[in-house]
Amino acid sequence: IYRELGISLYSNEAAEEAGLRWAQHYEFLSHQMAQQLGGPTEVRVEVNKSSPVVWLKTWLSPNIWVRVPLTEIHQGDFSPLFRYTLAIMLLAIGGAWLFIRIQNRPLVDLEHAALQVGKGIIPPPLREYGASEVRSVTRAFNHMAAGVKQLADDRTLLMAGVSHDLRTPLTRIRLATEMMSEQDGYLAESINKDIEECNAIIEQFIDYLRTGQEMPMEMADLNAVLGEVIAAESGYEREIETALYPGSIEVKMHPLSIKRAVANMVVNAAR
Repeated sequence: IYRELGISLYSNEAAEEAGLRWAQHYEFLSHQMAQQLGGPTEVRVEVNKSSPVVWLKTWLSPNIWVRVPLTEIHQGDFSPLFRYTLAIMLLAIGGAWLFIRIQNRPLVDLEHAALQVGKGIIPPPLREYGASEVRSVTRAFNHMAAGVKQLADDRTLLMAGVSHDLRTPLTRIRLATEMMSEQDGYLAESINKDIEECNAIIEQFIDYLRTGQEMPMEMADLNAVLGEVIAAESGYEREIETALYPGSIEVKMHPLSIKRAVANMVVNAAR
């Protein structure tokens, strides 16, 4: 039977000459065979051009190697196994990549929404999907975004109401200037200019609340804007010395904002 199967016995020296030196030791196979035989066993596998060969040495015959050729398995038979293994590995890698991508998609949406909130844009509520932890984070973000939007709406409503209410006392002051005597004409004119400037500030503020964006800049004469501030702030027991560049200086700016900034500097300097 051994002769028909091609099984042969070799001593240690003869086994080395017969191909044992080219065989590779497999710890897993040795451990499994040792469990089956009930003692220490060493298993090596030699893959040659004809067919794989298993070398086996047991604890019962420590100086004898058993050579078992696997005639039914040829070296070319490993190619399909390799292809199947490679295909399974590629499918596993592709499936893992797709799974991670699906799991990360709500995090990407959350990142984009957070960037929008940082820019002052409140996005619509995000769809809650994915892992339970991701759904919890998305739900908390939606609550936070809704709270920020509510605060912004309340602020806009409050500021709009304050701006609207400021018009009433300004209107009363304007009516009071109409009843001033001609001797106080210069004072009435100055008060009316201040009222017009306040109304312009209120209009600008309301436009900002309405659109959520700053007013666009425009080309204006910087000397003319500074001249209006000097004319408005002079005469209150103080003289303002100027050294303006002759001629006009066209600059792209917010004229009203420049006037407010320069007027504040003049008032602070006079204190």
